[in-house]
Amino acid sequence: MHWKARGTAEHEEGVPSPSLLALQGDDMNNVSDFLRMHAQSFPEKAALVAPKGSGEWRTLTYGELNTQVDAYAHGLQAQGIQRGDRVLFLVKPGFEFYTTLFALFRLGAIPVLLDPGMGLKNLLKCIEQIQ
Repeated sequence: MHWKARGTAEHEEGVPSPSLLALQGDDMNNVSDFLRMHAQSFPEKAALVAPKGSGEWRTLTYGELNTQVDAYAHGLQAQGIQRGDRVLFLVKPGFEFYTTLFALFRLGAIPVLLDPGMGLKNLLKCIEQIQ
C-alpha cells in the first residue's frame, strides 16, 4: 500500500493520522477499513481510552475494537441490516457508540445520528424525512 497525507509528500514509514490519509488505489471501501488496517498493524495499541471513575481508565486496543466491531456487524446483519440501509442511531457516547458506528460502516449501512436533545417534535420530523 502506498499512503500519502493530503497536501504533503509521501511517507515511507509510519502511519499518519487516518483523517489525513488518502489511499491511492481501490484497497479501501470505507472508514471501517482504516480500523481493520490499524488492528492488523497495531493490535495492542490503544484505540479508545475513557475514564472509568476513581481515576481509573478503560482502554480498548485496535485489535479488541476490531473484534468487537466484527461481532456487532455480524449481529446487525443477522437482524437484517445490509449495505445501503439507513439506520437510526441513538447511542450514548462511549465504547458502544464507536463499536456500533463502525459496525454499521463495515456493513455499508448509513447511520442516521439522532440527538435526544432535539425534542420529540424534531426527532419525529427527522425520522419521517429519512423514510
